[in-house]
Amino acid sequence: MTDEPLDQAAIEALIAAQFDAPADAAEPPAPAVEEGGGTLSQAEIEAILAGGPSETLAAPMPAAPPATVPSPVTMPADPAPVIEDVAFDTLHEIHAPVDQPAGIEVLMDVPLSITVELGQATVTIRDLLDLGQGSILRLNRHAGEPVDVLVNGRRLARGEVVVMEEDFGIRVTDVVSAAERLRSMGE
Repeated sequence: MTDEPLDQAAIEALIAAQFDAPADAAEPPAPAVEEGGGTLSQAEIEAILAGGPSETLAAPMPAAPPATVPSPVTMPADPAPVIEDVAFDTLHEIHAPVDQPAGIEVLMDVPLSITVELGQATVTIRDLLDLGQGSILRLNRHAGEPVDVLVNGRRLARGEVVVMEEDFGIRVTDVVSAAERLRSMGE
């Protein structure tokens, strides 16, 4: 055997011969690693792959038949879509009386949340933690200034606070125009 490197076909043939050995054949012992770094020569590697002991390195190795390399399995780049027929139930026409198109009347009983905003304030966390009973929080509105009437979080009107018997109320002084309401919906 020579110290020339093996080509890919020869290496695969040696590996195939190793795996095609009978099941009762004992595995060759693992080579001992030398103290000097464990570097093996090409001849020692070929002997290990051939399954022979390392003492027979000088014996010529029979020429291995060219190995047939199985072609790798190729998957199609884009698998073809699976098309199946689907059966739907037959739709039956419903004959319901349609006297009038549905108008706003169907929405008349929908509840809306109305909030009156007296004002707003921006505080630091320190100021918020210092709040206690009797603390005063200054808002951004002056006394007597109109308050905002919000419907589902959107301003619908402005008004002034009134007292009716023992309850508060709002006297609407200004309703937001339809154009402004549409403009605020985009925000």
